[in-house]
Amino acid sequence: MVVLRTPRLPGARLTLQHWSLLALVSGASLGLVGHRFEVAWLLRASTALSPIGSLWVNALQMAVLPLLITQLLSTLVRVDPDASIGRIGRGALLLFLSFLTIAGVLAAIAATQAMAWLPPSGELLSGWRTAQVAPAAVAAAPVTLADWMQSLVPRNPFEAAARGSVLQLLVFTVLFGVAAGRLPQASRESLARPIQALAEAMMTLVHWILLATPFGVFVLILGVLLRTGVGALQLIGVYIVGTALLMILFTIVLYPVTALAGGVSMRRFARGVAPAQLVAAGTQSSLASLPALVQGAKDHLELPPSSSGFSLTLAVSTFKLNQPIYLIFQFILLAHVFAVPLSVEQIGTYLLATILFSFSVAGIPGGGGAPSTLPLLIAMGLPIEGAVLLDAANTIPDIFMTVLNVTADMSVATILARRIRPASPTSDAT
Repeated sequence: MVVLRTPRLPGARLTLQHWSLLALVSGASLGLVGHRFEVAWLLRASTALSPIGSLWVNALQMAVLPLLITQLLSTLVRVDPDASIGRIGRGALLLFLSFLTIAGVLAAIAATQAMAWLPPSGELLSGWRTAQVAPAAVAAAPVTLADWMQSLVPRNPFEAAARGSVLQLLVFTVLFGVAAGRLPQASRESLARPIQALAEAMMTLVHWILLATPFGVFVLILGVLLRTGVGALQLIGVYIVGTALLMILFTIVLYPVTALAGGVSMRRFARGVAPAQLVAAGTQSSLASLPALVQGAKDHLELPPSSSGFSLTLAVSTFKLNQPIYLIFQFILLAHVFAVPLSVEQIGTYLLATILFSFSVAGIPGGGGAPSTLPLLIAMGLPIEGAVLLDAANTIPDIFMTVLNVTADMSVATILARRIRPASPTSDAT
C-alpha cells in the first residue's frame, strides 16, 4: 500500500501542516488589514501572485486523479485471494466497514440538517465567487436511481478519463484491480511491480506539489479576504467548530456502543482507553498511541493477545473513523456555501469514496484523506480551493479526530474480543 504521508519542508522541524496553518493565519491577517484599510499595494500583490496560485491549484488537480487510481490499483493487485486472513481479520474488516458506513451516514444527516441553520452569507458567497476560487460548473445530477446505476460502468474507460468521469474511472479501476488480483501468483507479481512503481512515482510527484501548499494557501486566503473581509473566515470558523463537535459527539457515542456490543461497562472501557486518548491529543498520531492502547487493553479490559496485539495493530494501521465524518461534513458545507445542489446519489458516491480511501490514510499527524477525494469535488462542481483552505485549518480539529480514531480502535478490538471468546459472567465486575 502506498500512502501519502505529510511532507516536511527541507531543513524544517515543523511539518507542512504547521506551515500551512501559519500561511493561513498570516494570509488572513494581511487580507483583513488590506480589506479594512483598502491597502492598494496588497491588492496589486495579490493580483500578481494569483496566476502562480492558480498554477499550483492546476498542478494539484492534474496529479490527484492519477494518484488515486494508481494507489487503488496497487492495493487491489497485491491482494492474494488464496491467503487466509483468519476469523479475526474478516470480522475486523466487516466491523470497520460497518462503523465507517454508519458514521458517514449519520454525519451526512447531521450536516444536512445543520445547513438549515446556516443560510449562505451573501457577502461570503459573492466574495468567494468573484475571487480566484470561482466554483466550477455544476454537474448535472442523475434523474433516477436506475440512470445513476447505469452510468456507473463506462462504455469506454478512455472516454471516461477524457471527460473526467471520476466515478466511472473508479468502478473500472476496482474491477480491473480485482480481476488482476485473481491472476496466478507469478502473473500477479509481475503486474504488481510496475503498478507499485507508478504509484510511488505519483506519490513523489504529489509530494513535490504539496511542498508548495503554504504558498498556495497564503495566496488563496489573501485574495479571498481582500475581497470579502471577515466574511470568508465564517466558513473556516464553522468548519472548525462543526468538525470538532462531530468528533466529540461520535467519541461519546462509542462508549455505550462498546458497552452493548463488547460486553464491558462504560467505566471500564473509559479507564482502558483514557491513556491512549491523552497520547492521541498530544501527538495527533494514532500510531504513537498504539503502545498505550495495547497496555490499556491488557491492564483494564483484559483482552486476549489476539485483540490487544493483532486487532489493535490492524485497527490503528487501517481504520480511520474520522475520515467519512469530517470529509462528508466538509463536502456538504462547501456545497451549501457555493449553492451547489446535491442529490442523494452524489452524497452516497462521495461517502463511498471516503470509506474506500480511508484505508490508505497514514496514522500520522496530518495524514488526512482529502487529496483522494479532490477529483470527486471537481466532478460535482465544487472548487477544490475551498477544500484546500479548510484542510489548512485542520490542526485544531485534528486533535479531536485522532482521539476519535484511537477510541474507535479500542472499541472494535473490544467487540472483536467478545466474538472470539465466550462472555464471562464476571467480566464487568470492575
